[in-house]
Amino acid sequence: LSATFKAYRGVAFAPCTPSTWYADVDGDGYGVSSTTLNYCTQPYGYVANSTDCNDAVAAINPAATEICNSIDDNCSGAADELLTFVNYYTDADGDGYGVGTATNACSNPGAGYASSNGDCNDAVAAIHPNATELCTNAIDDDCDTVINEGCGNETAAGESAGTATNISASFFPTCNNQSHTLSGFGPSISAQSTCLTGEDKWHSFVATSEAVSIVVGSSANDILVELQSNTGALLSTENAVAGLGGEVLNFSGLTAGQVYKIGVRNYNSALGIGTYTICVRMLKRGGCDSGANATWPSTLNLCKLFKATWAGSGVSYRFTFVGTSGIALGNTYVKTQSSDYLALSSVSPTLPMGCTYSVTVTTIYNLTDAAGNTEQIEVPAIAPCSITMEQEAATSLRATDRCSAGPRFRGSIVASLPWVCGVTNWKWEFTELDAGGNTIGIPIVYFRGAASNYCNLALVTALQYGNTYAVKTAPVFSYGEGAFGPVQTICIIGSAGMVLEGVSGMAQNTTRDMLVTNEANMSVYPNPTHGTDVNINLSGITSENVQIRIVDAMGKQVWSNRYAVNGVLNTNITFERPLANGLYFVEAIYNGELQTQRMMVQK
Repeated sequence: LSATFKAYRGVAFAPCTPSTWYADVDGDGYGVSSTTLNYCTQPYGYVANSTDCNDAVAAINPAATEICNSIDDNCSGAADELLTFVNYYTDADGDGYGVGTATNACSNPGAGYASSNGDCNDAVAAIHPNATELCTNAIDDDCDTVINEGCGNETAAGESAGTATNISASFFPTCNNQSHTLSGFGPSISAQSTCLTGEDKWHSFVATSEAVSIVVGSSANDILVELQSNTGALLSTENAVAGLGGEVLNFSGLTAGQVYKIGVRNYNSALGIGTYTICVRMLKRGGCDSGANATWPSTLNLCKLFKATWAGSGVSYRFTFVGTSGIALGNTYVKTQSSDYLALSSVSPTLPMGCTYSVTVTTIYNLTDAAGNTEQIEVPAIAPCSITMEQEAATSLRATDRCSAGPRFRGSIVASLPWVCGVTNWKWEFTELDAGGNTIGIPIVYFRGAASNYCNLALVTALQYGNTYAVKTAPVFSYGEGAFGPVQTICIIGSAGMVLEGVSGMAQNTTRDMLVTNEANMSVYPNPTHGTDVNINLSGITSENVQIRIVDAMGKQVWSNRYAVNGVLNTNITFERPLANGLYFVEAIYNGELQTQRMMVQK
């Protein structure tokens, strides 16, 4: 054998030359020169090359594909080579067009960038190089440096919202019509409503309140009304009538002092095209004629009227009182009616006396469109007004009923003065006095059970004739009892005799309400009345001498007559001259008794 062979236990082996192996930690088939082994055979985890540029990431090796990540993926010595790079621009309004210095990248940086530039207003998405040029806003919408190009004859008066002709507004229900025509007009690109043809003419007006009723009359056009803000925002459209005919657009939500645009359009000119009329009726907001800084008083009582700002015929008013002091604090009292004159005594629940109130008046319009559909629009006052209810009057026994005027029979009718508006009951308290004027026993409390300030002593069963009593009276309201007034004395004599004393004195009492002393019943209607006439029904009495009187709030007689009644009196009273607005009292005097009803005149 050759000397180059060696033997081991009789077996011959050829000698080997060791190779260099390179560590391949990431197992991608490519190693690094930093870690080597010299063996005749390949060790596990080692390879024969050392061309890997990152032995910690298997995706990075000489055979990898270069991707857009700013990394040398294929170990060529350069990152992102041979990839396509694109310029990206800041796109703040998201319209697909950017501005500013480009960011060159092989992938999109994400939201807020666009590959197209040239935006001339990156704060408004509607403005960009691919936008449609509008003819109504004096803006370069399509970023070509030219404003309103291609608008043609829309620069003529009324051809577009941008060239709208002014129309002066009136207040409801007045309608100042103007005549126009759609003949010769085409559809404007500033219109935002949808029509089959859409020929239009445009008008503008200045709002003087927050709501409007736009009336367009026509028998030659299929009218569609479009309302826009001055900046071109679509606010409302109206096309309630199918086919030829006018339209009524009622809308709330305007800002007083701002300009608005009205497009009168022809929905389908195949039905006709021609003349129309248009008027703009502003709907008055609510307001106070009473209250602080108003022409009517700000200090009132329940006998008074509160006056709202008149807003036209057919309008209703909602009066909202919010208590700001006293027992009314935080409470709300609401009354809705058709008249702008509010009898404060009619508010339910009753407004407590001696309190202040913040008052908001809302005008309520029940309008109809041209198709007869009812639409309700409410226009509140911009700010409330304030009123103060007078302090509750201190009531006491009438002077002619006191001991100083002589004794009263046990069956007499006595009175507490003054009468107080808005009462629901009357409280009397009698305390017996001895000869020295000292009180004896506990008080006798009697509730009248009606709004009358007259008391039939015969009905206070605990009273004894021949005695003297200290008397206190207090009005009672729906919200509670009032305070007792000054103490007076009454001297009672006799055991019988239903005597009505001081009828003439009652006639001079200018502040009183219903007196019911028997089963009779009196009604006055309509109430409120317009002051030209009134119906009076009196039932449950028989008398040959029934006097009916009407007096004003100052006690002056304005009408009087006498009747013979057998059970029922039903009569209509016509006044020679219509009565003025205000509070009146209808009195029925019969058989020594008196009944009184309040009557309100509102025109």
